[in-house]
Amino acid sequence: MPKWQHITGKSWAKYLLMTFAGTTLSIILTFGTAGYLDRKEQREDGRQAAMMVIHDMENSADLFRKLADLEEKQFNAAQVVLANADKLGELDADTLMLFAEYILHASSKQFVYDEASERIFLSSQDVWKNINNAPFIDAVQEFYHGRRRIYDDLNSQLFFQKPVPQEQYYKFMINNTEVVQDVLPFVKENVHNANVEFYIKYSFARRRYYQTFSDEFTSIANRCKFMMGITDTELAQYVANRTRSGKPVTAKQLVGTWQQQTVEDVEVQNEYRKDHTFTSHIVSYTAYPYYTGLVAFRYTQQGTWEIKGDSLIMVVEPSGEYEIDRSMISYTPDKEALVNSTLASWDEMISASLEARKAEGPLRNAFCAMIDATGDKIELSYPSEDLESDEPIERKFMMRVK
Repeated sequence: MPKWQHITGKSWAKYLLMTFAGTTLSIILTFGTAGYLDRKEQREDGRQAAMMVIHDMENSADLFRKLADLEEKQFNAAQVVLANADKLGELDADTLMLFAEYILHASSKQFVYDEASERIFLSSQDVWKNINNAPFIDAVQEFYHGRRRIYDDLNSQLFFQKPVPQEQYYKFMINNTEVVQDVLPFVKENVHNANVEFYIKYSFARRRYYQTFSDEFTSIANRCKFMMGITDTELAQYVANRTRSGKPVTAKQLVGTWQQQTVEDVEVQNEYRKDHTFTSHIVSYTAYPYYTGLVAFRYTQQGTWEIKGDSLIMVVEPSGEYEIDRSMISYTPDKEALVNSTLASWDEMISASLEARKAEGPLRNAFCAMIDATGDKIELSYPSEDLESDEPIERKFMMRVK
C-alpha cells in the first residue's frame, strides 16, 4: 500500500493503480486457479466413472462369452451321454456329472448379474455432470436398459430354462440308499426325457444368442471408449489400480514358505526356493456319513516359478504324489465294508484323474502377485472362471510361515 504522505503527491495515482492491479491479479490467480483445479478434478472424476461403466460392459460381454463356452462344453458331454445311452456305466464320472449339471434347474434365477455399477451411474446426477457428454450418457442408459431386458428374457424364455427341476434330483437322493456321489442312476432316468432331448437339441441357438449378446456389449464398450477418448491401455490401468493393492512382489521377497488362506477343510503350503523351484503341499479333509472324523487327502506337487513384472508364473509338473490318510476316522464294525469300498473308489478316481493329468503335460498358471507393507502377506489375483461369481477377479492370499 502507498504511504500516506504520497497521496497528495504527483505519484499517488501510480501507487493506487499498482495496488489495484496487484489486488485484482491476486484475486484472479486465486479464484481462477481454484476453478481450474475444480474443473480438472471433475473431468478426472468423470473419466473414472466412464471407465467404471465401460469395465462393467466388458465384464458383461465376457460373462456371455463364458456362457457360450460352457454351453458348448456341456453340449459335447451330452452328445457323449446320448451316444452311449445303452452303456452309461462305461462313461467316466466327470462326463456324467457335467451332463447332470447341464440339465438341472436351480431353484433361484438362472441368469443374474452385478448391478452395483448400474445403480451408481443411474442414481447420481453428479456422475452425469462430471462426465458432461450427452451421447455417452445416452449410450450407457441404452446399455443398462438393454441388459436388463436381456436378463429378464433369459429368465422367462423356455428355450433357456433347464429341463429337470432340482426337486427331482433331491427326491432321487432321498430314495437312494447310498450317499449319492454316483449320478449314473439319475442320468439313466433322464437320458430319454423328452424335455431333456429338446433342451440339448437347441443348444446351438443358445450359443448363438450368448455370442450375439457378447458381441453387442463389446461393440457398445468400444463405442463408449471412442466417445470419451479412453484407450484400452488406460482402461487396463484403471482395472489394475482398482483390483490391486500393495506392491509387486520381487523374487527375493517370495523365497520362503507361504501358507495359503483357504477354507477350513483345506490346507495349502507353498515353498519357493532360490533356484526357482517350488513344492506345494495340499491337504483336503473330508467328512462322510459312514464314519466320524475326517479322511485326509494329501497331495504334493513340484514345479518352477519366475517373476515377470507384477506376475508370478508357476509351471506345475504333471507328476505328483498323494496318499489317503484314514488315521483320524472311526466307525462301527457294520460300516467297515462300506468305508473300505468308499475309500477304494475314491482312490481309484484320484488315480485315474492323476493319470489323465500326466497326459496334459506341465500346467502354466499366472497370477498378479502383490505384497503388503509388512512383507508377510501376498495377494494373488487372476481372472475368474466361476460363472456364479459377481467378481471378475478371483483372489488368494498367502501368509509367510515364520
